[in-house]
Amino acid sequence: MTGVALAFTSVTLAKYFENPLFDSIGSISIGILLGAVASFLVKRNVASLVETSMPMNRLSVVKNVLEKDPVVR
Repeated sequence: MTGVALAFTSVTLAKYFENPLFDSIGSISIGILLGAVASFLVKRNVASLVETSMPMNRLSVVKNVLEKDPVVR
């Protein structure tokens, strides 16, 4: 919603003052906002994407099943 508000405000100001600088500033602001949201989501979800691994007992079961399969060899 913040991005929509920024876009509306910047386009309105650009039209009212007949100056495309406001539209450019709005576009850059939206890009910064999107980058900040993406950084926040990456930091929040990095543990579930990278750091968490399979428990050792389950890993050994999966490994044994794969090693017994002739296609995997």
